[in-house]
Amino acid sequence: MLEIYDQSVDFHSIKYLTVSWKIKPTTEDVSLYTFTVMRALSPEGPFNALLDLTEQFVYHDADVSLKNKYRQFFYKIKVFETADPDDYMESDVAYLPSKPDLIAAEIIRRNDLLLERKVGVKCMLYKIKSYGQYCTNCFDHIKKRKRISNCPVCFNTGFVHGYFGPIEAYVNFNPSQKMIKMAGFEMQPDNIAAWMGNYPPMVPKDVIIENGTRRWRVVQQSQTEKRRIPVHQMLQLVRINHGDIEYELPYKTLTED
Repeated sequence: MLEIYDQSVDFHSIKYLTVSWKIKPTTEDVSLYTFTVMRALSPEGPFNALLDLTEQFVYHDADVSLKNKYRQFFYKIKVFETADPDDYMESDVAYLPSKPDLIAAEIIRRNDLLLERKVGVKCMLYKIKSYGQYCTNCFDHIKKRKRISNCPVCFNTGFVHGYFGPIEAYVNFNPSQKMIKMAGFEMQPDNIAAWMGNYPPMVPKDVIIENGTRRWRVVQQSQTEKRRIPVHQMLQLVRINHGDIEYELPYKTLTED
């Protein structure tokens, strides 16, 4: 049985709440399990099932009103083998610890609008896996490490598929210096700075695919906050070489058939 931990409810937009959870690393086939997201208006329930998910660990609940300051929503995640729904496990209750800051929500909305309408480039973001099913091709379960490099199953992460499904977002890339001279040699820099909205929250080693061509790896992330609510992110990126395994990640926009 899969074990759920670190379930949380986060605020990224006035339009929805983001419910996320993790599972402890396992040798079991995660695709054989179903996750049911449940919601209630009381921590003791009753909890109503919202939907079932497979191999997904985040849900955006848009069917909530965040403008009512007296209403609070509580969530639980139920996991079970799809072939045996009667044998299940439930997570602890998760909820948003404080009401959304409406000024922060407006800053987030304006940032997203600026990126989408004026300065952003539509990109596909791949968030690296740090939990889930161990790689079936390269992971040594005794030494707890990868046996080979450039693994096509886990993309050198140690977990099956390597990255979560792509997320479409707008990113503003700062112009990079074309050429620098050092000790008589000319070098072309492969790192740039960028900024984006507050979702998805990026971490080092995440991958950004720009226009289906250039690919970047996040090496550093910082963010601006208002009362502990992230409103936008600043990124340091390094260009991924064409020979790296990350160039095998598929590029397909969410609007394509």
